Amino acid sequence: MSNANENQGLAKVMDTLLLGGASIIVWMVFRLIELDKKEILILALGMMFLANFVNHPHFVHSYQMFFEIWPEIKLDKKSARYKARWLVTAIFIPLFLAVCLAFSVYFSIHGDFRPMQVCLGTYAVLVGWHYVKQSFGMALFDAARSKVYWSAYSRKVLLWNSYISWIAALMISASVFAGGEFWGVKFPTLGLFDGYWTAAAAAVAAISAAWTLFVLWRQIQSWRKSGIVILKMPLAGMIGYLIGIYLWTLLAWLDYKFILVIPFFHSLQYLVIVSKYQKGRNKINLGVSRILSADVLNYARAIIIGAVAFWVVPGLLDYLDGRGVNFLSSGVFIFTAAIWIFINIHHYFIDSVIWKKENPLMEKYLFS
Repeated sequence: MSNANENQGLAKVMDTLLLGGASIIVWMVFRLIELDKKEILILALGMMFLANFVNHPHFVHSYQMFFEIWPEIKLDKKSARYKARWLVTAIFIPLFLAVCLAFSVYFSIHGDFRPMQVCLGTYAVLVGWHYVKQSFGMALFDAARSKVYWSAYSRKVLLWNSYISWIAALMISASVFAGGEFWGVKFPTLGLFDGYWTAAAAAVAAISAAWTLFVLWRQIQSWRKSGIVILKMPLAGMIGYLIGIYLWTLLAWLDYKFILVIPFFHSLQYLVIVSKYQKGRNKINLGVSRILSADVLNYARAIIIGAVAFWVVPGLLDYLDGRGVNFLSSGVFIFTAAIWIFINIHHYFIDSVIWKKENPLMEKYLFS
């Protein structure tokens, strides 16, 4: 019995670390040390290298999971609305993105980067939305896996706090990160928010954070009164939620070094859930004996596809100098920027389809 409790405790610790807890350790280390420009460059290159094994595969896995849904729902008359949502995300969203980015690349090649800046600004707005939504999903996922559920009011508070924090983070970032670049394309200057509006948004976010912490405390007390011990509570998901909302989104600007590692931990968080999903799928479809080999093959495939999508194709297009414009010498990698923006934004919409209760594969593979 003690071994079972120890194993369960170890699993809880690992889930907490992988769902975001490990990033707290890195954040604390970064608060204690200072890095010069050369060391920051080395850190950036190191995270870019690790992206090949964590960040890029997490995009590939989302596409794989997305297209697995269609055979399950195409003949199901009960899922008409979900089917329509899937089709919009599979056809309309990528087509719209491709057209917008193609025009943006064309104008950029001819010296006008404003359309690409609009696309980049859209990406900057949506990335915060994606982060807080995934953070909210961590809280719900761990509760469902633990079979210890949030009250309807607690879920509502967590969701609204996510949106409030996202809006506040967007307004703060618009001033803090002004003048930044993405593969040589400058972020647009958003002169929409003066200091008073940003301060007001931060104040609302602080009030929302305080109320959220109070609701979390009340929820924990409610679970305890129901006889649920700490070890059984979905604390890993709760911690993942708080870290994703605050350390990775709202307060990310406090440490410029930490910003470089946030996408890694965000993707690692995602891959934890994906690995559980794939284990369930492989166990049902292939059998227990083939789970490991199937996981290794799937991960290797994701690394290769990610390398082609994020490096080989855009790198080749930029190397060809984009119709005579030498992007390599100017420091602008316009095709790389366009393809990365496309994959990121499309991924955000894909996730809004995958992680829904209407998805029949979630119950079948992740929670069975």
